[in-house]
Amino acid sequence: MNFISIFLFFLLNIISCGNNDEETEESINEDISGLKKVNLLHSGVERSYLIYIPTSYDKSVMMPIMFNFHGYSMSAENQLQFTGFDELAEKENFILIVPQGSLLDGYSHWNAGLEGESNKSSADDFSFILNILDEVENTYNVDTSKVYASGYSNGAFFSYALACYYSEKFTAIASVSGTMMEETYNECKPQRSIPLIIFHGTEDYVVPYQGSSAGLISIEGTVKFWKDKNSISSEAIRTSLFSGNMPIEKFSYVDDESLSTIALYKVVGGSHLWFDLTLNDKSTNEIIWDFLKLHKI
Repeated sequence: MNFISIFLFFLLNIISCGNNDEETEESINEDISGLKKVNLLHSGVERSYLIYIPTSYDKSVMMPIMFNFHGYSMSAENQLQFTGFDELAEKENFILIVPQGSLLDGYSHWNAGLEGESNKSSADDFSFILNILDEVENTYNVDTSKVYASGYSNGAFFSYALACYYSEKFTAIASVSGTMMEETYNECKPQRSIPLIIFHGTEDYVVPYQGSSAGLISIEGTVKFWKDKNSISSEAIRTSLFSGNMPIEKFSYVDDESLSTIALYKVVGGSHLWFDLTLNDKSTNEIIWDFLKLHKI
């Protein structure tokens, strides 16, 4: 696995993690609903995350969590603005967490790789996210059987890594315009089946649908990987859809209980973006949430 080639291909490096020494500077207040930015010092680095608590929050009722990770060079605020997941969190009653990646050569990133000599990033993002999760679980009444990870581009790389290395914590994942790194593919040993939903464009110029010699697994290769990990023997249920004039091919793989555990939305002609689709009167965000919320550990 050549991490330098990944850097040249994406202008990013997404690699390992370090120690998990964290000191919270601004604590969460469980009595306040709405959007809040939490700043903290993690492993000697100033970090932050956005958290949205629905107005329906009741400390006597458990609530699911959705992490949503931004892409390379982006911010948590950018991600929240163009996904609008806070509106869905309010409507569907889940806690939304949008963390901020740290800087690598001046650009924000998520470190999705394991520690090693090829490590170009010192960000300990795995422990950062686990510490956020601990903080939120200790503050709110959280349904720990329903903790989901979703991400765009580099954020999707990181979501796959969380599913691989922390399957006891993360229930299911959603990937938009992202894929598995070769290292993640080779080192992935989840303790259980991981449901996942994928949106990817066939004309993605950053994360090619066909994969890349820079160490990126193809989307079909990623689907086959998880089909094998999830012990799915059935063939895909294929459905042709349209969002406006944009053709979408949906491939759904079901388990022995007839529950979809892998869903691929192949956006024909789609490029590298968080897709603003409408399928059967459902938005991209709604489709993602409708899939994820069916699954629990």
